[in-house]
Amino acid sequence: MKFSPAPSLSIFAAAVALTAVVFSACTKSEAYLPPVYDCQCGAVQFAGSESLPLMSAEWVPQLYGDSLYSRRYFITADAQAEDEQKDHAIHMILDVDDIRQTSWYLPADSLFCEVTDNNHNDALDTLRTYRCTNGVITMLTAAPTGGEETVAFEMVVREEVNGQLIGFEQNFSGSFTVTVD
Repeated sequence: MKFSPAPSLSIFAAAVALTAVVFSACTKSEAYLPPVYDCQCGAVQFAGSESLPLMSAEWVPQLYGDSLYSRRYFITADAQAEDEQKDHAIHMILDVDDIRQTSWYLPADSLFCEVTDNNHNDALDTLRTYRCTNGVITMLTAAPTGGEETVAFEMVVREEVNGQLIGFEQNFSGSFTVTVD
């Protein structure tokens, strides 16, 4: 029987090629830095606070009705005070059935609005939900082809627990701009 060195050479060559591919694919990158959320697209005031800058303002078409003229807006404001160690943010979801109407008096059947105060510094209740009981919303809508859309609001909200309004009325106001494309 004759021994052939060819198979061991091909295995060795394959191992060298695989090692070269693995080491050439590894690169060192800079350390990960989380993104800074500061959209510079508006601000809100909640319950007598100073102006709170928005971290984000987004929109999506509604899933029901005429999606060309409906919007669901999501905004998040940074409410963390200097003495707070954990995250604190104010969020709002605003559903508008038809943006061709440029102002609404609240409450309105054609609008849904939910405001939440997400405060991880509060040991008793980190998430409080508020319902709008009175207010006005005005819009400068984008053209049908797209552009900037600005929403301004002044509301009175009350905390909601298990579908019941509790506590005192709080003022919530502000404005934001989104880009519709």
